Amino acid sequence: VRIDLFFDVIVISGEAKVAKPKPEIFKLAAERAQRSPESCWYIGDRLDIDAEASRAVGFNSVWVNRAKQVATGSPNLLVIDDLGSKALREALGVD
Repeated sequence: VRIDLFFDVIVISGEAKVAKPKPEIFKLAAERAQRSPESCWYIGDRLDIDAEASRAVGFNSVWVNRAKQVATGSPNLLVIDDLGSKALREALGVD
């Protein structure tokens, strides 16, 4: 699935010279998109440095949990096991 087609901005840590889970990388993405963090989405496959770190800055966070790990203490987090997930398409408002 080419999810990059659905996003205005993609920030790559090597290019930004700041890495996850530092809040600066998520704030940079919101700034480049000219949006508040609360209106941004982040999709990642690591619970700690992706989903929880982006959510801490205010992003709508999606954890791609292909291994079907058990997550405790992560409320308000969309958890999917496949990028083609119906739940993800619905959350993003795409068909």
